[in-house]
Amino acid sequence: MRSRVQIVPVNKGLVFDGMNLGEEWITACAACGLGRKITVEGKKWDPCYDGPTLHDFRRSAVRNLINAGVRERVAM
Repeated sequence: MRSRVQIVPVNKGLVFDGMNLGEEWITACAACGLGRKITVEGKKWDPCYDGPTLHDFRRSAVRNLINAGVRERVAM
């Protein structure tokens, strides 16, 4: 059986930068069901968010590295 290879065009530039990372994170979590955007009337640009944050995953990653034997200073 032959495998199919799909050619995907390469996008140039940044996926996201420091200015919109939080917004993109909230959008992605809401889209996949990990969290939800809570729109507040009168707050067009800054919706409330209920779900995991980037910092939550950072803490989990550091904890897992330390449990695997990596020195704390290196893991951080």
